[in-house]
Amino acid sequence: MNVDLLEALVAVAEEGGYARAARVLNLSQPAVYQRIQRLEATVGTPVVQKEGRRIRLTPRGQVIYFHARQVMRQLRLLTDAVEEGEAPIGGAISILVGHSLSEFPVPDICLSFQRDHPDLSFDLRVSARPPRDIDREIRDGRSDVGLHSDPTLVKGLVKDVFYEEQFVAIAPPGHRFEHLDIVTAKDFREEEVIPFRDVTYAFSQGATEGWFAQGGVEIHPRLVSNSLLAIRGFVERGAGVAIIPREHAVQSPDLVIRPIENPPVRRHYFVTRVTPYENANVRALRSYALSGAWLRESPVGSPHRREPQRIA
Repeated sequence: MNVDLLEALVAVAEEGGYARAARVLNLSQPAVYQRIQRLEATVGTPVVQKEGRRIRLTPRGQVIYFHARQVMRQLRLLTDAVEEGEAPIGGAISILVGHSLSEFPVPDICLSFQRDHPDLSFDLRVSARPPRDIDREIRDGRSDVGLHSDPTLVKGLVKDVFYEEQFVAIAPPGHRFEHLDIVTAKDFREEEVIPFRDVTYAFSQGATEGWFAQGGVEIHPRLVSNSLLAIRGFVERGAGVAIIPREHAVQSPDLVIRPIENPPVRRHYFVTRVTPYENANVRALRSYALSGAWLRESPVGSPHRREPQRIA
């Protein structure tokens, strides 16, 4: 089975449509559509179906998608292994990371990788700037690696998904959410919701707003913030409830943390330059981050890691 067809299915499934999948794959929308048609002709059954404005997988498509993710992951790891060869790992890697990833998972990745490669050092800088500025610095060669959560395609860069986390509901201690196994959007109707809003991070804002909209809930907040850390702090102090990525929630053990119905997912990207002579240190670190081996050594590892996906 053609790998390009499987790659198209994974992109359509995870992006929810042909247009966004085309941007991720750097193809035209008709080209992506044609690949899905060829895949359906190959397997002899529909793999996607249209529901409103979104594209959903059919039951057979879900089976193929599950195995396609495994195939794409193994191909990526194989490529890295072949390219890495016997190149020595040592010297320094400069990493520029968004503030929200500085608590987890960046320390876990760096420390566990360094245990296997003691001659390697890290120059880690935490940036409060938006991801597009991190992308610009990586593209210009001022840092070796960028880590953030913006999927936007940038010419000259490759973005590999190395980790994903689901959004969860958070509430102050003693809140009624404590007695719910799963929180739905409707459970927020009578609550003071503190949403994340920042057009610079449209992917996170869209995830939260879209979740409430899909649940038929319209919120009218008196307090909004562009900081997940601030939202967590407000909830800790009883100012309201919110949905935030899981790893931000678990940093506060006193909060009520509950899974939500059909949770949105935030993906984290390992960002590097497109170059024919990639640094062996960077190549090895990317392979390690995508493998998920660091999660086995992490005291706060999440069950929500996903198989790697590349945006180039």
